[in-house]
Amino acid sequence: VDSQELKLEAQESEQYGDYDCWDDDVAWVYFDTDKIGHKIEEAVSFARDCINDCWYEYALRILDKLLDLDVLVENEWEDSSLGLEDIVGEKIADVDLKQMALMTLYADYQIREPQKRAEDIYSYFSYHCFRNISIKEIFTIGREELPDADKFWEDWIKLLSGKSGDREAELLLEALLYKK
Repeated sequence: VDSQELKLEAQESEQYGDYDCWDDDVAWVYFDTDKIGHKIEEAVSFARDCINDCWYEYALRILDKLLDLDVLVENEWEDSSLGLEDIVGEKIADVDLKQMALMTLYADYQIREPQKRAEDIYSYFSYHCFRNISIKEIFTIGREELPDADKFWEDWIKLLSGKSGDREAELLLEALLYKK
């Protein structure tokens, strides 16, 4: 995928509006001849297996690679690309993005030094698929208990207290309620 040897193909779908005029919205039909969707599904499944076997570094490398995925899409007009969320949205791959996001946070938590956890986990919230994540949900993902939870919550609250924004406020409120 990175070297663009594996790609998607797209074809413009004929969309007609009222009075047989071309509609302003362009619809695309994607063809996954290289089975990229299946490969993504297998990668997520393998990352889940790695987490279950406590191979957190391997899992995180796979999940980070998927989060930053950029798949070339060839069409007759001009080439473009799709990210993971678009690929799932177009039903090219069947992946539970919320579960994948939780696995990512869990694996990241397990391998980070305690003093770097909160900041590193916060960096993942820039991805759109992390928008509906409740941070306490990561404590239910793997089979191992997350170490140093009290320190994490203190660091998480301190980090979020210095941030502004609606999402940060939601995460801070959750952390304060959980800590109390």
